[in-house]
Amino acid sequence: MKIFTIPGLEIEFIQHRYSQAVSSDTFALYSNARKVLSSYTYLSEQKKAPLKVMDLGTGNGILLLMLAKEFMDVYYTGIEILKELVDIAKLNLERLSTYLKKKVNYQIINANYNELQGNIPKDSSFDLIISNPPYYPIGDGKVSSVYEKAVSRFELTATMSELLKCIKTYLSVTGKAFVIYPNFRMKDMEKLCNELALICFYKKEASDLDIQCAKNRIIFEISHA
Repeated sequence: MKIFTIPGLEIEFIQHRYSQAVSSDTFALYSNARKVLSSYTYLSEQKKAPLKVMDLGTGNGILLLMLAKEFMDVYYTGIEILKELVDIAKLNLERLSTYLKKKVNYQIINANYNELQGNIPKDSSFDLIISNPPYYPIGDGKVSSVYEKAVSRFELTATMSELLKCIKTYLSVTGKAFVIYPNFRMKDMEKLCNELALICFYKKEASDLDIQCAKNRIIFEISHA
């Protein structure tokens, strides 16, 4: 195991030896997510219920930790297929709760994108869905012999299509989703969103770090048509 820190917090979190640390991709997703949560404050007041955020492929819980330190009145759901990472994410969120002296409202579910209906009712809806999924389809490059590395990079357990179908099912009518992929997956994203009646938006300016990230990655903003 390794450790990582988050700017603004004097606390160390646990990181799996093969999982991703805080990166430019993480910060780009966080930047977009926090803007949405800030603008959605009135929704929470109208519904008289907390906003709900889902993180698909939560890993160590990095994105949930970054959001929870700022938005404590949100209910967070992390989805992670690797049991070891589920345990680490829970530990990290408990550490954050202890540090902040206030309980973070969360659940971490050990499941895949395409098997959530046994864990989350189909009529549930989330105001914000975020994901830093595996980037590469099978056959596009060499798959690592280390299972944790392979699953984090290649679509071994869930595809882009399955990710978007999950978003289609659980995103609220007024909600937004942000996912990040290399720019060579742009046509795949546009095609699948069109088939699923989802709106896919992105900015093309490389200088806009909120959308166009390092290493030719793009954040796609997704909503219902």
